[in-house]
Amino acid sequence: MAALRPLEKPKIVKKRTKKLSGTSQTDKLKKRQENKAHAAQWLLKFPVHSVKELEVLLMYNKSYCAEIAYKVSSKNRKATVERAAELAVSHQSQCQAAQ
Repeated sequence: MAALRPLEKPKIVKKRTKKLSGTSQTDKLKKRQENKAHAAQWLLKFPVHSVKELEVLLMYNKSYCAEIAYKVSSKNRKATVERAAELAVSHQSQCQAAQ
């Protein structure tokens, strides 16, 4: 006796519907170079209320960025920015310029 076959073919269900992304090793290297160029955006922010608090950041100037507090007056803000430039400590406006 011959084997019975269904009249309709069963519908094939595909697991993956998205296209595979064509990311290669060179794309990853390009992305890494772009990230190095914008490394300043990953500096952690340290709130600074006075000029004296900038000296704390001398040891951590590679990983922290001085963020001048909201309620600091413009006179003290200018003095803080000048002192940060003298100490080579990055401050918030430098972090934003790198982005």
